[in-house]
Amino acid sequence: MGYIYSTAVSVIIVLQGPIWNIIETAMTGESPSPCKLSELQVLEQDTWISRVWTYQELVNGADTYFTTMNPNVGTPVVQVQRFLNCVGASLNRWKKENEQGEMGVLETFPRLSILEDALGYMLMNGYLQRTALGVLSNIGLRDVDPHYPQNRLLACLGALTKEASWDASSGDLAEIADKLMKICEARNDYSFIYTSDERSDERGRRWRPSTMPKERSTQKDMRKPNPLMPIINWYTWTPHPGLLGATQNGHLDEQGLWLDNMVRLQSDKSVDQKAIKELEVYLFGETDPENPYHVLIRVFKPDMAASLHWTDALLKFLRKIGFTGCRTPLICDWGLFYPQIDIQALDEVEVFATSSIFWKFGHPGLARWKEDGVTKYCAGVYAGLLKQEAESVLML
Repeated sequence: MGYIYSTAVSVIIVLQGPIWNIIETAMTGESPSPCKLSELQVLEQDTWISRVWTYQELVNGADTYFTTMNPNVGTPVVQVQRFLNCVGASLNRWKKENEQGEMGVLETFPRLSILEDALGYMLMNGYLQRTALGVLSNIGLRDVDPHYPQNRLLACLGALTKEASWDASSGDLAEIADKLMKICEARNDYSFIYTSDERSDERGRRWRPSTMPKERSTQKDMRKPNPLMPIINWYTWTPHPGLLGATQNGHLDEQGLWLDNMVRLQSDKSVDQKAIKELEVYLFGETDPENPYHVLIRVFKPDMAASLHWTDALLKFLRKIGFTGCRTPLICDWGLFYPQIDIQALDEVEVFATSSIFWKFGHPGLARWKEDGVTKYCAGVYAGLLKQEAESVLML
């Protein structure tokens, strides 16, 4: 379906009932008007916003519109970007009026948060210029029919490649996940490495997420696995125009795969105060000295800083956006590294963060160690600054 949307002259999304009425009202005038709280609450309940397949409609279509089948209003249309800009403006106004941060949006309007994220990714990345991690992160937040868990990865394929997606009933999750990784490898996009999966046992490819689920002993564990879930579900960004579409690149030689633009993190007893200040500003906000009425982006309410230590706030935020790994971080000189599994007691642990993929607060990363002479890997979240020079790292 991704290919169909990308080659269509126009993509028209049909809405019904109060949803269309809200969109039409918000779109009147030269610029979109922010929605009222009651209207945001109605939009939040609409299932179209968070369905896994609608991501392709939003980001693949070159010219996308909303319309309605209501015969009483004719056949009006609204350009999708105008509406999504309206959603962003509405959420920003709600945050200012209620002195809320990103956590407030995630708790009150989780579906609209997904929609706003899709808009940002649509504006910054053209079709087939997207990173695997960026697509996985947005689609990972969306609703999937539990009887067809394959739909999540099939939707990712539709957003990443022009190949026709398979039918939901064809192929198992492991097969589809492996197909997606191979497509990304052919494009020199290794950002799929930064997922919560266990790693392959294949020699020379132990860095690669495993597509083979391990045996499950309990009834709860008998549920179908969910491969290629990103280490966190949060939007990536690029600080410089030249990095548009930047991802985790690598190169192959006779020794194997080298990941490019990796920074080796240095362990320490404490985090540098400059890095702590940067993280505290991101978490609790700071008033812009040139415009005291404009508050920079923040995660929590400002008054939370008095009752919530920045490390506790950071972990709470990471858990909210999908981090399921170890709650005890490795302390580095310029930040904290949260690995997917507990590696505190292991020997010869190396930790790396990529300098080519950015979150506002840090970067995805990898940890590497040895067990009984065998090299092991897991992904992780690095919250902090990068001060060391980037290098290419051989994936053993």
